[in-house]
Amino acid sequence: MAREYRDGLDASNQFKIREMLAELPVSVDRYITSTARTKSSRTTITYVRMIRAFFLYLQANHEAFEDKPLQQITGEELNRITLDDVDSFLAYLKAHQLDRPGKSNKNNTVEVYISALNAYFGFLYKREEIQKNPFQFVERHHEKVRRPYYLVGDENETFYRNILSGEGLSPKMLSTRERFHTAYRDYMICRLLGMTGIRVSECIALDLEDINFKSKSFQVIRKGNKEAEIFFSDVIAEELTEYMENVRPLYQPDASEHALFLVAQGAHKGQRLSVRSVENLVKKYALASGITYAGNFSAHSLRHSFAMQSLKKTGGNLSLTQKLLGHEDISTTTIYAEATEEEIRNARNLFQ
Repeated sequence: MAREYRDGLDASNQFKIREMLAELPVSVDRYITSTARTKSSRTTITYVRMIRAFFLYLQANHEAFEDKPLQQITGEELNRITLDDVDSFLAYLKAHQLDRPGKSNKNNTVEVYISALNAYFGFLYKREEIQKNPFQFVERHHEKVRRPYYLVGDENETFYRNILSGEGLSPKMLSTRERFHTAYRDYMICRLLGMTGIRVSECIALDLEDINFKSKSFQVIRKGNKEAEIFFSDVIAEELTEYMENVRPLYQPDASEHALFLVAQGAHKGQRLSVRSVENLVKKYALASGITYAGNFSAHSLRHSFAMQSLKKTGGNLSLTQKLLGHEDISTTTIYAEATEEEIRNARNLFQ
């Protein structure tokens, strides 16, 4: 079940979190414990990594932290952190990825660092364990919400058709598809993403037992660890049946493997497909199909496409689209209600 897969990921994340916390001041452990009810393990592991990165930077660049084991850092050292130290760290982040030499961080990544560290130091300040929060007055630079990329007009048909036909792919790609029987698997993945609006992580988490052909629905675990029932059309039901009966067995999974979508070749053949693999295959077909904004198109763009089609076919029903996408706040859904360039052009003769 998708729940079991998600629980397994959480357990793996929790193990990594405990490993990192063992190297850090006990105050970090207490802060993380205080957020357990409100933050997912995925967010928590990101925050712990970022807090750890700041301490490692201080260890290398601040006299109060030199030769000081991370576990032994106390409020006395933390009180010596100045706004200049924070500015220097953020400038360093702009030019360096701590785990990827030669790479820089995007603005939104730096903003996440600020959020993580502001939350941690704010926790200590509220409990009067430090005299000030050095991140409290850092100027934030929130980027504008990026426009969603999605399939436009006839692309909703040609994109899926080209996945099956292989049009636009190189001879080598076509040969590989035929050899490892991936064309219909790739088609089915994209169809589920684009025709139900589920996220990539929700798609690859699907197990055979999650699918109910009687109700034409499947179960997913959404953000916030909430279970949701997602419905699919009769056409999707037929296509899923074809994939499950005639394609999935070609990947020779063990009887213990229940994942719906599997790796087709290599050492991991017959095992659950990864998010990165899905991202790569969607990008491949987008470029091959020559769709609008192909260079910016991603697996999440198929979710955007679903949202746009939902609004179009329901007469702009934001409330229904919100529920279909699983958005808690309808303001998240309103980005799809903005007029497209095509719609603006088509409306030019309405006023004369």
